[in-house]
Amino acid sequence: MSLDSRWESFSRKRGRGRKGESVVFLLSRLGTLLHVGVPLIDALSSIREQLPLGDLQKGLSGVIRSMEEGISFSEALCRYPQLFSPIVIGTVFAGEHSGALPELLLQLAERQSVQMRLRRKWMSTFLYPFLLLGACCFVGIFFSFWVLPHFQNLFDEILPGRELPVFSRCIFATSRYVMIVCPLLLTLLLLILRNSLKPKLRTGRWSSLLHVIPGISELFGLNALGLFFSNLSMLIRAGNPLQSAFSVAMDSVAFPPFVSVLENARTGLSQGSTLSAVLEESRLLNTMELSLIQNGEQSGRVEFTAEALAEQFRIQEEEMLQRFSTLLEPSLIFLLAAYIAVLVLAVVIPLSQAMQMML
Repeated sequence: MSLDSRWESFSRKRGRGRKGESVVFLLSRLGTLLHVGVPLIDALSSIREQLPLGDLQKGLSGVIRSMEEGISFSEALCRYPQLFSPIVIGTVFAGEHSGALPELLLQLAERQSVQMRLRRKWMSTFLYPFLLLGACCFVGIFFSFWVLPHFQNLFDEILPGRELPVFSRCIFATSRYVMIVCPLLLTLLLLILRNSLKPKLRTGRWSSLLHVIPGISELFGLNALGLFFSNLSMLIRAGNPLQSAFSVAMDSVAFPPFVSVLENARTGLSQGSTLSAVLEESRLLNTMELSLIQNGEQSGRVEFTAEALAEQFRIQEEEMLQRFSTLLEPSLIFLLAAYIAVLVLAVVIPLSQAMQMML
């Protein structure tokens, strides 16, 4: 393969390896093409040829066919809710009616790109600790299956009729269970990691296990609030009324402690309450953050204050992720070292006694 063809292949795949990246590519490229005057269907057809084979390319083909039948872009997207989120559909709907579709698509692509970078930081923060825990499980299985049984047979031969120290007996007695517990623990941790770091936080049992852990629950809360206020700002800026923008932005929040609270806040908005009043009743924001929303309502620029809050929550989330990374890695290294030390001591203590008897 020539250099030109390799570079062309790389350029076609760049930034579109996963579904989330492909959607960001679609939004960004579509906004650019519309901005320079390319007709909508022609722009979508061009982008379809650049997407990798998969559900998104098939869905985009269906969107193009629906538009050729005469329905609007937003209505065509509604037929594929598994591919296009309510935020994307709501932004496209507002852009069609306001005439600012290219600018809104570019803004949405940038915001979703920021969310993807945050998810990668989540993964990099928690992946290393999970690998260390996996190393602990591997060491435990290796010692339990291979090392400790050999030493136990050796001690039975060189120390006949003598009991091993209590510490060693406990370790030898529990080693047989480690071969069962360690794989189960590692599988459980991998399931929690897989289900808790998806683009939309789930309300299932695995992510709920993390929501009750101090520190981790606050981190999920910052992520949910940042995503909610970012989408709220985006939808209001696109021209959606506050109540409908609030409802659509809620779809991006699946953090269980916040779902029912935001539902009550939406009910308050539908009954005529102000945004600051329903948020104050929800107790999701502190006094300073509420005052920011109140100032936005007084000036008629709620979207800017919501964006400021979203940026504030993103900064706090990144700082908290950094603290977790700083604390977790040395703690788990110490745990792994202590675990290995316990296994080694269980063997060394009887060996020292055997050597003393031989002398």
